[in-house]
Amino acid sequence: MKPDARKLGEEALKEGKNIASALRDRLGSDRNTPEIIEIAYDLQAGSYIQFAEDNSDYVRSYARQLAHHLRRHVKASDVLLDIGAGELTNLSFMIDSLDIELGRVIACDISEPRLQLGRLFAERHMGSNFARLETLKADIAKIPLGDQSVDVLTSNHAIEPNGGREEEVLRELLRVSRRKLVLFEPCFEIASEEAQDRMASHAYIRGLGDAAQRAGGILESMTPLEIVNNPLNPTVCFVIAPALPR
Repeated sequence: MKPDARKLGEEALKEGKNIASALRDRLGSDRNTPEIIEIAYDLQAGSYIQFAEDNSDYVRSYARQLAHHLRRHVKASDVLLDIGAGELTNLSFMIDSLDIELGRVIACDISEPRLQLGRLFAERHMGSNFARLETLKADIAKIPLGDQSVDVLTSNHAIEPNGGREEEVLRELLRVSRRKLVLFEPCFEIASEEAQDRMASHAYIRGLGDAAQRAGGILESMTPLEIVNNPLNPTVCFVIAPALPR
């Protein structure tokens, strides 16, 4: 009989274990499947908002940093898609810091409970762009949007747990994006040996720049962020454009 993955996740949470790691072990998987990611995030719903409220100065500073990098790639009336938006904490503060009136803001996440909480958070913190906010539940490798249906796509440690699916995910992101991917993701290649060991133990991504080229994109730049929450998980701003003009 196939084990009840959600029940296993609940047991791991009660025992204070890393949910995704525990599920990989119990399900015999060497990577984080969409099911594992969804269960882990469902069970953690609310924790990111709690972190944002307990660490408001840090989260706002981090989000202003994201806005600084994103601002040069977006224009007024653009359609912006944020994948793995979670509880919309970083997205809300980032959009508010942009000071650009977007056409639509689409927040996509695999966890419906997180999106529901995120809408309430965004209503209080996103500013005028909240009126243009839409939420979408989906696996980031299977986004139910048409080809080139958004202008710019961004992420914040959303691709992170998808080690082994880098090319698959990026191919999908490039499919729906017309102009740019601006991805704030961990970078295995610049990490210390200790950080690499940690990232490998969590089945995190690696080789995102090379995967982008295999997926049909052009890596325009890789810029390490100065403000990070965990030095063992260094964040880089990856700017990726479609290989063929659109």
